[in-house]
Amino acid sequence: MRPYDHTQPPMVHPPFAAADITHGLIQLGRIVEAMRIEIDLVGMRLTWLVISESFIFSAFAVAIANYEAGGRMAAVLRYMLWTMPLVGMLLAGCVYTAILAAHSAGQRLMAERERLMERLPAHLHISFISSRSREYWWGNLPPRIIPPLLFVLWLGALLSLLLFTS
Repeated sequence: MRPYDHTQPPMVHPPFAAADITHGLIQLGRIVEAMRIEIDLVGMRLTWLVISESFIFSAFAVAIANYEAGGRMAAVLRYMLWTMPLVGMLLAGCVYTAILAAHSAGQRLMAERERLMERLPAHLHISFISSRSREYWWGNLPPRIIPPLLFVLWLGALLSLLLFTS
């Protein structure tokens, strides 16, 4: 039996029995793989958002540059000028919601990983980045900032249309 270590918080969950350690390690591997999937999903969603928004911003700029109130395609360009900001805002909002869902799932998986890690013998413990660490917070800053920033930029474009076309 190990002596009680006053520097460590008391265990909340009972340690694995010797026969269950292999099962615990397999479960830990499955949780880490699920976390990797959630992280990949955040990256893919953010990449997809930035690429799609860049196309919409480009089309919006071209529509503004080519718009003439009495021009042949004025009605089409006016429609595009009003719908592109709405579509951009919708995409940013949907992707942001999906990113927040992935972060929520990842945090639940991290909590489960920590519960399993706590039950393993001390010599099998691995030091993971905690969801409360500075590295975790800074690493998740771009997916938490970019979609709302794009939403605000599109909102500004929409308000500019309202101000300058009335």
